[in-house]
Amino acid sequence: MSPQGKFLAKVCGETKGNVFLRVQKIDRFRAEGLLLTQNTMTAKFSNCRQLIHRTLHDNAELREDE
Repeated sequence: MSPQGKFLAKVCGETKGNVFLRVQKIDRFRAEGLLLTQNTMTAKFSNCRQLIHRTLHDNAELREDE
């Protein structure tokens, strides 16, 4: 940027990663987006549930049965 705020140049580093793999993932998500979203949310809810169970198991003061 110039002192007056004018854009002068942009510096970009080398592209890393597999661009073709990224494009393939995007195309697959476009084709099967709903199914992939459902599977992702199911996994997140399951992990959250397991975390709550583990926390209750490890911390006796949080349990209502004692």
